[in-house]
Amino acid sequence: MAELKPFSNAPISEAVLDIRLDAERAPAFAELDRFVQAVKADYPHAKKVGEIRAELRADLGAAETPQFTQTASAEPFGYQCVSEDRKQIVQPRVSGFVFSRLRPYDRWSTFSAEARRLFEMYTTEFGVRTVRRVAVRTINRLDIPGPRVDFKEWIRTGPEVSPALPQGLASFFMQLHQPYDVVKAHCIINETLVPPEVPDTVAVVLDIDLFRVDEIPVEPDQLWSLFDELRDKKDEIFLGCITDKMRETFK
Repeated sequence: MAELKPFSNAPISEAVLDIRLDAERAPAFAELDRFVQAVKADYPHAKKVGEIRAELRADLGAAETPQFTQTASAEPFGYQCVSEDRKQIVQPRVSGFVFSRLRPYDRWSTFSAEARRLFEMYTTEFGVRTVRRVAVRTINRLDIPGPRVDFKEWIRTGPEVSPALPQGLASFFMQLHQPYDVVKAHCIINETLVPPEVPDTVAVVLDIDLFRVDEIPVEPDQLWSLFDELRDKKDEIFLGCITDKMRETFK
């Protein structure tokens, strides 16, 4: 499938390329600073990212009433490095590598070339030879002229309400998890209403995450051919989720 001609009003709020490692092959957190310094000229805004862990303990001792203590700690697992214009983000992690582009999104060839350059720096720095999971993801914001709409005119994959019930929707959330054997991958589609940014519109987020879990060699041409293949299928899924009328609003 040839790369889609870029839309002048592309609906992509964020494009993401995600690569994950097996735990036993991951770099230590202290090592990640080398990568942060290597990309600092292009991604000067860096901060640690981590998870908050909370623990609640009960001391049953001699007291009639148990005494509870709560502790919380933050455990860093990577960095978030942001470009000067705040549109591109690279995240070196102990579990892998994430690259994302915020709106405006240009095209796949530009996006993937920068992701490849950065990931090859990551693999060289930490001696990565294989990865465990690869994914391409796009978070699309669909602004439908409203304020009241018939979703069937705009979205082919969406909520369907019984005709015996009122047809108005104040909110909804829908998730699909589908196998795509032709690319040996799975796709998670999340769709939900969000507050509109444009007056007299209905805003829908269509989040498409296509991923493969396997023992995947980090051989550059082979790995990035796989990403091209996943991107083709992801574009096919996206177009399958919307109508031609919706597509016209991107031009």
